[in-house]
Amino acid sequence: MIDEARAAMGDFLHCEADEIVFGANMTSLTYAMSRAIGRDLGPGDEIVLTLLDHDANFSPWKALEEKGVVIRAVKFNEADCTLDMADMAAKIGKRTRLVAVGYASNAVGTITTSPKSYAWQNKRER
Repeated sequence: MIDEARAAMGDFLHCEADEIVFGANMTSLTYAMSRAIGRDLGPGDEIVLTLLDHDANFSPWKALEEKGVVIRAVKFNEADCTLDMADMAAKIGKRTRLVAVGYASNAVGTITTSPKSYAWQNKRER
């Protein structure tokens, strides 16, 4: 049954079934993923988050500060609750290892993910 559910979700999301993960909730899944990725991060490595993100996407990454990982939080424009893209561009740098941006804000409903954030991550100085 789970294999069939993964296959159905893979079809729906246009990805492979083995890319689908089911879990208890977003918070526990993100904590597990942050711990797995965190094993490869060290002091001075950076993670970029946004202040529009749900706590389930923010807290698990922020907990990696105890390892010396630097968390950079992107501001948002209060007038329209959109990401401050200039701030995002400034926060992504040569030590950035992960940009964790939710698709939409659960608090205000704005769509937050921008293709620009992916381009900045890929073009950062290495």
